[in-house]
Amino acid sequence: MTPTRRNRPACLRFVVDSGWRMLWLIVLSLSTVLGCAHRPLDLSAPEVPNRLIQNQPKPMPETPAAAAYGHFLRAQKLEQEQRYGEAVEQLRLALAFDPQSADLHYHLGRLLLGERQTGEGVKELTEASRLNPDWYKPSVLLGEVAFFSNRLDDAVRLFERVLALKPDHEGALRRLGEIAYLTRGLVGQKAFFETMAVRYPRQVYIFEALARIYQFTQDYPQLEAALERVLELDPDNTQAIERLSDWYNRTRRYKDAIALFTRLKMLLPPNPLIPLKLGRFYLHAGNMEEARNAFAEATAFDLNNDNMAMAAALAFFEAGKLPEAETELQRIVDHSGDGAARYFLGLVRMDRKRYWAAIKTFGEIPRCEERYYLSAQVEVARCYWHLKRKSKADRRVRRLMEEHADKPDFVRTAAAFFQETERADEAVAVLDVGLEKSPNHTDLLYTRGLVLEAMGRKTEARRTMRLLLDVDKDHADALNFIGYSLVEEGIELQRAEQMIRAAMRLKPEEGYILDSLGWLYYRRGEFDEAVRWLSLATMIEPQEPEILLHLALALKQTKNTERLQVILRQAAGLALFPTELTDRYTAAFPELWPPLRRKWAPKEKP
Repeated sequence: MTPTRRNRPACLRFVVDSGWRMLWLIVLSLSTVLGCAHRPLDLSAPEVPNRLIQNQPKPMPETPAAAAYGHFLRAQKLEQEQRYGEAVEQLRLALAFDPQSADLHYHLGRLLLGERQTGEGVKELTEASRLNPDWYKPSVLLGEVAFFSNRLDDAVRLFERVLALKPDHEGALRRLGEIAYLTRGLVGQKAFFETMAVRYPRQVYIFEALARIYQFTQDYPQLEAALERVLELDPDNTQAIERLSDWYNRTRRYKDAIALFTRLKMLLPPNPLIPLKLGRFYLHAGNMEEARNAFAEATAFDLNNDNMAMAAALAFFEAGKLPEAETELQRIVDHSGDGAARYFLGLVRMDRKRYWAAIKTFGEIPRCEERYYLSAQVEVARCYWHLKRKSKADRRVRRLMEEHADKPDFVRTAAAFFQETERADEAVAVLDVGLEKSPNHTDLLYTRGLVLEAMGRKTEARRTMRLLLDVDKDHADALNFIGYSLVEEGIELQRAEQMIRAAMRLKPEEGYILDSLGWLYYRRGEFDEAVRWLSLATMIEPQEPEILLHLALALKQTKNTERLQVILRQAAGLALFPTELTDRYTAAFPELWPPLRRKWAPKEKP
């Protein structure tokens, strides 16, 4: 057993300890001689030989590009944290390492513009553009600065440079279009986009802009072409699909509207309004089975909600499908007892000449639903009138007027009752009582103007419409009424055109307003323009005999005999035809009209 240090003899311990001290002194001496005394000796790990140190890879010094990139990354992080001032400083440090970087100059300029340091921002962006002439982004921001500084010529130059570098840049096209409008008006903007459409025929935004312009100017053939072009370039453009399908429906091209609108079901999330609208298109096309299926799909979204069922029922009603409308409305009444459903159910039964059933239905509407209750009471009076109980009908309406003359909607319904029963003077008197209670009510004023015009009191009617415009200067129907009245009398045609075009802007695609403009051109002797606008009006209102007469007269002036025959044949097949209009057709076309009317007039009583 080896003796421990403690058990060794003292002399031996002395010798051993002395030996260790000597070895330590030798090591220190060698360290001093070798110049290593300043480095502490790590006894915990052995020294690595010099030959191994020389073979290890040395760390590379940081390059200017790497330093610049590091500052750029820090700037991005600071920008995300909305610490924009610090981000600017980091970008300046980055540029100190890499002053020839167009990207760094661009980002610094962009931030400086955001910090409202416009002058310095423009300098940085200009430098970025100089360093990289083929890069469009600096020119975009420089163009924006010029645009908002009202330096429109510089803005045009910069945005045109953007288009030369990136032809499909939507922002540049938009700004150039706005500048064209500011400098040359709507005509200039239209000309600009039409030029761009030739230069960039595959740019969707150009044709979308043209569609908006054509809609504003009511250039409907061009509008249709622009929307069709948008869908050629972007078949999934839902706004263009909806807009174009509505136009097809408006112009009685129901099959095209259905085919186009059906695509929305695949492109949009499930929505009850899509099958509801599609059902209306099917109704217009006369496809009852598909219409029922579409309405059933709409109502299936929420079987406890009667709104979709009500919309479907009213669609049947408007399309003249009275049995289907009655069935749907009766289902709603049985389900919820809704007052609105009862009211429209009563109207349907009136149209089907089931007057006693209608009276019963109207009578079930509770008084608390005043909106429908009062109108229903007038409809009851109308039913009694049709049942030859005229005195009872009159007493009912007059009693209601004594109690509810302060309710404009009821007053209009009461006035309509008297007008329908050929007592226009009494209708005007009812409206005047209502206007005493509600002197600025636009609907009462408009109804009064219409009644006066039907009575032949045109000057007084026009005066009433002007009072309405004093209350609501943007009332499209009143503007059109006055404009058309002036055209009919052949006076103030320039003023008439201003009013009609204002009405068109407020109420686009309205057949009666288009007819007013077409008739204005006819009265001016501009027959080609008259044919253009009147053709559009008849596309939208093909059952309106007066609009067809206007178009026929314009076609006669342009010697278009073939189309004239088509229009007269269309008019001759209409069921409802006022005697006054028959006389006008006969006077205008004495040889063509009488035989056509005898041949094509509906035999059954309308």
